Amino acid sequence: LYLAFIGISASAGLISQSRSATLLAASFTCNVPRLNCGWFAGHTWSLAYEEQFYLIFPLLFAFRVRNVKTILCAIMIVIVALPFARYLLQLGWPWDEGVRFVSGFVFISAGALMAAYEPNVKRLSESRVARLFTGLAVAFLSALIILVVQSPALGTPLAYLQASFYVTLLPLSIAWLVGSSLYRSSWYTAILGAPSLQFIGRISYGLYLWQQLFTARPSYYLTDSWLQIPAAMFLLALFSYFFVERPCIQLGKRFRFASP
Repeated sequence: LYLAFIGISASAGLISQSRSATLLAASFTCNVPRLNCGWFAGHTWSLAYEEQFYLIFPLLFAFRVRNVKTILCAIMIVIVALPFARYLLQLGWPWDEGVRFVSGFVFISAGALMAAYEPNVKRLSESRVARLFTGLAVAFLSALIILVVQSPALGTPLAYLQASFYVTLLPLSIAWLVGSSLYRSSWYTAILGAPSLQFIGRISYGLYLWQQLFTARPSYYLTDSWLQIPAAMFLLALFSYFFVERPCIQLGKRFRFASP
């Protein structure tokens, strides 16, 4: 629906977006290096990682691979090690782009690892060291926010520190905060449990998609229109949730429970 909308908007002369860039987004390949999906579809690079994960990782179970946990650990270790190897070995193109592409799977891999070791996560979440891990996770996230605000120059020690946080501490910290919240109540689960935040969470997928259409640079709009009103993205996110996402979820549940 979103890609169709930006295609119509481009054809109507409202925005600058090529048809080829929109088609690339429809193929879930915007995360591939050197592929330009344009501003209005470029943010689907994250959805591309998700779709590729859904296609690749289930093969471990489809072919009944043994020691899935070990394989998931190995995948995580390789993904984390690759950026450091690139820095140490001073690898240029195409290694640089390849490593950047592979590193994009680090957050999904961390989640898969937490799911694979769910009994261990549950025990840790209910143990005395859970607060220590939570404190460390919050500290790492705070440190990363400080680094992002400072915007360290490329090639500086702070830039390397930020990159190392991104591929190691950030995904593991988020995975712990999300995973442990299922088994232990705390101050941050109370905050996340607020009805207002939960509602934003429900429409967050639509917000993620539609915000790109309403927050572009002025030069990306070919004429003045309602697309330059940022608040409109909330209206379309609500429409997307109630009339597209929720009906599709309900349809999916019917297919699931109807299958033998």
